Amino acid sequence: MRAAFGVISVGDLRSRIVALSDEEALANAATHRLFSHRFPVTASNEDLRGRLDDLRRGEDDLVSSLPATVKIGTTALLELFHERMPEDFDLRGASRGNLMLVAAILEQRDVDQVLALFSRLLDVRGTVRPVVDAACHLRAHLEDGRVVDRQHLITRRGEGALDARLVDLELVCADDRVSTVPPAIELSPAERIAAADLICFPMGSFYTSVIANLLPRGVGAAIARRRVPKVFVPNTGNDPEMFGMNVADAVEVILQRLRRDVGDAIAVDDLLTHVVLDVQDAAYAEAPDLARLRRLGVEVLRLPLVKGRQDPPRIDAATLAELLVCIGG
Repeated sequence: MRAAFGVISVGDLRSRIVALSDEEALANAATHRLFSHRFPVTASNEDLRGRLDDLRRGEDDLVSSLPATVKIGTTALLELFHERMPEDFDLRGASRGNLMLVAAILEQRDVDQVLALFSRLLDVRGTVRPVVDAACHLRAHLEDGRVVDRQHLITRRGEGALDARLVDLELVCADDRVSTVPPAIELSPAERIAAADLICFPMGSFYTSVIANLLPRGVGAAIARRRVPKVFVPNTGNDPEMFGMNVADAVEVILQRLRRDVGDAIAVDDLLTHVVLDVQDAAYAEAPDLARLRRLGVEVLRLPLVKGRQDPPRIDAATLAELLVCIGG
C-alpha cells in the first residue's frame, strides 16, 4: 500500500482501530466484519479483482448488509481505490479495511481526520493516531551484520524468522535511504503525551510495534518532559523479534532509544519507572533477570497477571487494566 500509493502505512492503524472497537456496542456488526476481513492469499489476482468489483458495486454480502449511509460511503471509497489502483497491484491477502483507509487518505489528505471518521464509525474506545505522517518503512540490523527490510520480514514466525539478535532499527524514507534526521513526531500524539496520566510501553512485537514508535524525533523528549509513571509491560511467550533477549535487554533497548533523542544524562525515571511482570518466570521465553532490572533503576512489579494455563501464556486484560489505572492514579 505504501509503495503503490505513496501514503503512510495503514496496516497497524487499521488493526488498532479494530482492536479498540467495541464490537458488542456496535449497532451494526457488519461494519466491523467488513473492516476486519482480508482477501484470501490463495485466490488468483483476477478472481480478487472480480471480488473488488462486487464490493465497489455494493453486491458483496459484507457491503449489502451495511446501513444505507455507510454502504454509500463504503462503495464510494472502494470505487476510488479501484480507480487509483496500479495495474500490477496484488490484492492477495489485502485487508478490505486497508483499502478503505488508503482511499480515504487519498481523498482527504488528512490522516487524523480519516482516523477520527473510522473511529466513530467503529465505536472505538480510545484514540488512534500515527506518531508520524510519513511514507517510511523499517530496516533492522542484526548482530551478524545482516540487514532486513520491511516489517513483515522482521516480525515473521516459523520459516524465515529471525535467527540472530536484532541490534538496531531505523526508519527508511521513500527513496530507500536511511533518514539521517528522522521525521518529527506529529503535533497530536505529542499533545497527548504531554497530557497523559500514564505512559505505557505495551505488549506487542517488541521492535516493530513498540520501538518503532520511539524512532521519530521528539518522542523521547516528549516522554521525558511528562512527569508521570512510565510502565513497560513485556511480552509473554515467544516474540521472534526478541531473539536472544530477556526483559532486562529489552529495558536497555528502550532506554537507549529514548536517550538518542534526549541525551545520555537524562535520569532513568524520567524515561521508565516500572516494569510489570507475571509471577511465573515460565511465562517468558527468557527468565527475567530481576537483579539486573533493579540495577538499571526501574521498579519491578510482580503480580499474577496470567490466568489459567494457556499456550502461549496470555496476560489477563482486566487485571492489567486495573493495575495500570492504580499506577496512574
